This record gives sequence, structure tokens and C-alpha cells, in this order.
Amino acid sequence: RVIPKRWIESSPLLAGMRMERRRQASLQTHDAAAGLIANLKDRVANGEFGDIVDPAVSIVIPVHNDAQFLDEAISSVFLQTDQSFEIVVVNDGSDDPDSLAILDAIDWPRTTVLHQSNRGLAAARNAGIAASRGEFIVPLDVDDAIDQRFIEALRTALREQPSAAYATSWTRLTGDVDAIWIPRRFNEYQILLNNSNVGCVLMRRDAFDAVGGYDESMRSGNEDWDLWVRLMAVG
Repeated sequence: RVIPKRWIESSPLLAGMRMERRRQASLQTHDAAAGLIANLKDRVANGEFGDIVDPAVSIVIPVHNDAQFLDEAISSVFLQTDQSFEIVVVNDGSDDPDSLAILDAIDWPRTTVLHQSNRGLAAARNAGIAASRGEFIVPLDVDDAIDQRFIEALRTALREQPSAAYATSWTRLTGDVDAIWIPRRFNEYQILLNNSNVGCVLMRRDAFDAVGGYDESMRSGNEDWDLWVRLMAVG
């Protein structure tokens, strides 16, 4: 940690040591997640997570050929301190046999799987949200996971700020980058210049509906930034 980055990058030995540390940390994280998932599935089998008629929060998870991460994403939802949720998984035209097998085998409660041809991330999110019921929406990427207090903390934030369309959070990056992403405080001028928020937020459904959801023509990224700007434009 105290060695200057330029020295590490210029030394094959030091760079290799850093890569090995990251690999070991990744393996430990994966093993811990596997144990957590196994424990959760035992709890599911014992009927611990019953259906909810009127969930407050809908978690929407688009999937396109990267379903190997899906159980970890779903597990992070079932570990929430706020248990008023449903999950909608959207298979956005996956054609990888392994991913299709994982999607076909999903047996989590409170979880619906939708299938559509490949239309892109924005369209997959819109489809999942349209099929969901919650007052609040969380767009969760399949290779992400949410902290146990994510729903509880962000619902509290929106209760305290009735005029806010969504609440965001800090984000821990792992893998190739080990860092904490801290979004800027909301500023209507700054957000026109660059996007400080990650795509995973807790959003009010009525605000989302008011601007027509994600722009499905944006298939190369920035569809979340576009949504924040349009939400700001309508107040």
C-alpha cells in the first residue's frame, strides 16, 4: 500500500504480487458467497420466505448471457433487513446454453422470470418494471449485489425527502478495481455535465412512469444518466 503505483506498474514482480492478492481475495469472496447461497436455499426450502401480495419494492435484474452471477445477486436481495420485496428477472435474449440452464432452473420464491428477444439493457429494465408491482424500483445488474441495509436505508432516505425521485448510495468496486465509489451530492448543474450516480438506485415508480422509463434507443450506455436528467427536468 505504501509503494508508489508507478513503481508497482514498472516492476513485473510487484505487479504479479498485486494480481495474485486480488485473485486470492476474489476466490475468498466467491467461496463465502457460495456458502451464503447454500444456507439461504436451505432457509427457502424450509418455507421461510413466503409470497407477498403487495411488495413495496421490485428488484429488476436483466440477464444476457451472464447468468453465472445471478444466484449471488438474488441472494443479496433475500438477505435484506427490509423484506417487503419481489424480484423480476428478465432474460434479454440469452443464447448461451449455461446461462439458459441457470435461468430455467430458478426456483427462488417471490421471483418471476420473463423471456424476450435481445432488445438491450434499457428495454429489459422497462419490461421488468412494467411487469412488477412495487411502489419502489431497484434496477440491479446481474453482476452486482446490494448490501443488507440497502432497501431499508434508501426507503428511509426517500421518506425524509418526499420531493426526491430516487435515492443512491456508496458502491464498493471489487475485482479489477478495489475502491469505494462515492456519488456527489445532488446538483442540477453538475449532473448535466457528468453522471456521478451508479445505475442501481431505489426509485419511486410514479417518478419513473412520469418520464416514460428508460430510453430504449440508448443501447450503448448512459441510459441511466439520461433518466436522471429527464427526472430532474420534470422536477
